[in-house]
This record gives sequence, structure tokens and C-alpha cells, in this order.
Amino acid sequence: VWQLVLARNATFTPPLSLRELQNTFNSALTKYTLSPPEKQLSSTNSEMLKRVKENVSFTPTTLTSDIDLTIQQLLEGKKQGYSTGYHKLDALTGGLIPSQSYLIFAETNVGKSMFSVNVLISIARSGIKCLYFDLENDTAFSTERLMMVANAGKVHLMDYRAQLTAKPVDVDYLKKIFTPVYQLQGMLDVWSMTKMLDRFGEITWAGIKAVLDEKVKEGVQVVFIDHLHYFSPAETDHSVLGEIARQINNYAAEYNIVIVCVAHTKKGLTETKKGGEKNTVQANRPTVDSISGSAMIAKHFKNLIALSRNYASDNESDKALTSVYVDKTKYGPSGMFCLSFDP
Repeated sequence: VWQLVLARNATFTPPLSLRELQNTFNSALTKYTLSPPEKQLSSTNSEMLKRVKENVSFTPTTLTSDIDLTIQQLLEGKKQGYSTGYHKLDALTGGLIPSQSYLIFAETNVGKSMFSVNVLISIARSGIKCLYFDLENDTAFSTERLMMVANAGKVHLMDYRAQLTAKPVDVDYLKKIFTPVYQLQGMLDVWSMTKMLDRFGEITWAGIKAVLDEKVKEGVQVVFIDHLHYFSPAETDHSVLGEIARQINNYAAEYNIVIVCVAHTKKGLTETKKGGEKNTVQANRPTVDSISGSAMIAKHFKNLIALSRNYASDNESDKALTSVYVDKTKYGPSGMFCLSFDP
């Protein structure tokens, strides 16, 4: 029961102090011992009742033993985050920390999916098992995106498309450019929109969770879900998103894995301003309030990362400049840094 109380307390912002928690717990335990309840807990708490019965011999730990355990976990690397491949992002967030949930949000066309795939491939190459849900695209498109990023800019999109229309198609060329994706075998499992629909008939959190349950048993430690607004019926009913976000956060904590979700912002952040003969394009900085269904999902994610890019600009330098804002993180300061988008 004490472990359940600790886990629940960790979800509060801010959590109760350990002393306050222990005093409340001991008081409740004393009352329970003197007068144990005769009636069983309600059916909605049946799972908790099961855990209570399984942990009757549990003894709360002392602060000293908690400190010793924490130091041991730090020495064993259990509390270190996985490097994202972006050192400035790691400096702000401490990397992607197991048990934490992350939300990456930006306007359409800014590059949030490409940013996510860059991080995903970097982690997979470091020997961490990853799972990628691409709920927006079919298998072929999803694999091509992985290929473009895995080749680190060495394959130009236009050249690749020209090869596909060549007669005959250069099979050796295709095998060569997809080699970096082949090399991720065993470290990266991809579930595209096609695969999800083939198995479940629709895209729901229940389906995602079913796959998660299987893959976590196989050692998956980092999960990317791109993106939240493709859950049915969340794409039309944002009230569903809050509960999904809550369950995603709880799942990450319960299984000590990283879950990163991608989300759309509302339209209109990028606007064209007319001025004489030349128009200027301005990309407004996305905030939590910009997220579609923001009030219902942002509060459940422990870390919030926003992206902004002037993708509609005629100036190539402006068009490439990408601002990354770490608006909320549990393991470091908030802040921002810049990247360059390479098409």
C-alpha cells in the first residue's frame, strides 16, 4: 500500500513531503489495524484491493534507505536519461528520462515529426529498444521518412523520387540507401497507420496499449506516438484526449519507460503580412494554449517541447531556422535553442 501511496504522490505538483506522507499513512494504518473494514472495496478499486492483499507484509522504508537506494540507482545508471542526439536539448531536459512522458507540439509543416524521428533513430542506434507509432502515414511513407533521416542528408528527396521513376529501377541503389534502416533491425519497431488499421480496424488508445503491453515485455524502453490527434474519436472530440494523456503518463511511470507524444497546434500561428511589393511571413511562438485540446492534455505530460519554424518564408535562411522551446521539464531548467532544418 505504501508503494501505491508513493506512486500516487509522485503525480502531484508539488508532491507532499515524505514526512507528511508517512504521518498520514501511519495514522491510517493504525485506524485500519484497530478496526479493519468488513466490506470489500468497490469493484472500481478491485485491482488496488488485490495489491493490498499481496503487500500485507510490506514495511515502509526509512529516509536513509531511500537515499541509499537512490545513490545505488544513480551509480547503476538507472536514473540517467537517454541522449536525444541534440546536446542542447539534453542539457535542458537531462535526456529522455525513464518513467517520464513528453509532448512535442508544433504547427503543421514545421517539422515536429522529422525532429521526433531524428531523436528516435539516435536513441535506437545507441542500443536502446524503441517503438514508433506513425499514426498519420502508411508503411511505405513511414519507412521512407526513416530512410531519409537515417542517411543524415546524404539522400536528396528529389534524387530519390527520380530513381523511383527510372526505367528500370536501380535495385542496388535502393538497397544501398535503405541499409541504414536495415541496421536498426532489433532496435526499432515501427507501427504505421496501415499496420494499426490492419490489426485493429481503427486507431484507438486501447489498440496502442495492446501493442505496448506486448513490446514492453520484449524490452522496449522508448516509445514515440505520432500523433495524439489521430486517436478515434479524439480527432473530433478533444474531451477524449485528456483521459488518453493521463493514461499515457501513468503507463510511462508504471513500466519505467519513456513515452514521447506528438501533437498539433491550432492553425494560424504562421501568418503572412503584406507590406508594399514584398510580403513577410511571421511564425508566432507556440505556447501550451496553442495545442489543440490544450487544457485537457498539457497538464498530464511531465515535459513540454514546442517547435517553431518560418516554413512559408521565401528566405532560405529564415525558412531553415527552427526554434526549440523546452517549456516544462522535471529534470532541468526551461529554455530554448535553435536548429537548422535541412530539407
